[in-house]
Amino acid sequence: MLHALEVTSDERRKGVGTMAVAAAVKWAATKGADWMSLAVVTDNEPANQLYRKLGFQPAGHYHYRRAAA
Repeated sequence: MLHALEVTSDERRKGVGTMAVAAAVKWAATKGADWMSLAVVTDNEPANQLYRKLGFQPAGHYHYRRAAA
C-alpha cells in the first residue's frame, strides 16, 4: 500500500512521481507482492491522472472523519 506520496511543487511534471511509484512497485515485488494499491483523494486530479497513466484503477474509496469541536 502506497499512502501519502507527495511531490513538492518545484519537482512536479519532472517524472518524480512516476519514479517514486515505480520504485515502490519494484520494492514490493522483491518482497513477494503480486499487486500494489495506493490511496489518493478523489479531487486530486493531477495525482489521479498519473495513477491512471501508470495502470491503476479505482478499487473503492474512503474518507476521514473528525469530531466537531
